[in-house]
Amino acid sequence: MKKFTEWVLERDGFDSETLFHEMAVQSPTAQAKIKNAFDFVNKHKLGCVLVGGMAVAHYVSRAITPDVDFMCPNIQMVEHALEEEGLTHSPLILPRELESGGITCHELDADFLDVAVGNPALNRYILQTATSAMIGGFNVPIIDPAVLTIIKFANGREKDLDDAFKRSEEHTS
Repeated sequence: MKKFTEWVLERDGFDSETLFHEMAVQSPTAQAKIKNAFDFVNKHKLGCVLVGGMAVAHYVSRAITPDVDFMCPNIQMVEHALEEEGLTHSPLILPRELESGGITCHELDADFLDVAVGNPALNRYILQTATSAMIGGFNVPIIDPAVLTIIKFANGREKDLDDAFKRSEEHTS
């Protein structure tokens, strides 16, 4: 398996030029965590879909933080896989939820969102309509760009609205 620095030199393994550039400026530690998160999801065949800021950066120019957000069809499978790997995790408390919205894992710098929390119908739609993208040499299920825009508008936070308008502006010009 190639190291991230090899992909940077070759610019191989990325469908998205914007995400390639954002990944290239991450620290080696952040790059390793991102790679490990993708590797973990693939290794355990969890069926998780990439959502959040990294998905936005795949479609439009946007700075990313090194955390990775996944929508997961079976949060218990994720928890079991984390325990099997000896990775620590804790409940993910979402801003609008009183209960856990999933699991967060510090070692992977990844959040695993529970499809059954928040808006389950829309969350299932994310899983059903996911497309595929090559990110860092991994074939990653990723939220459909139109569904991502809908989610960003539905969330209504200022950061989400900025992402949604940026996304819709770049694809209507």
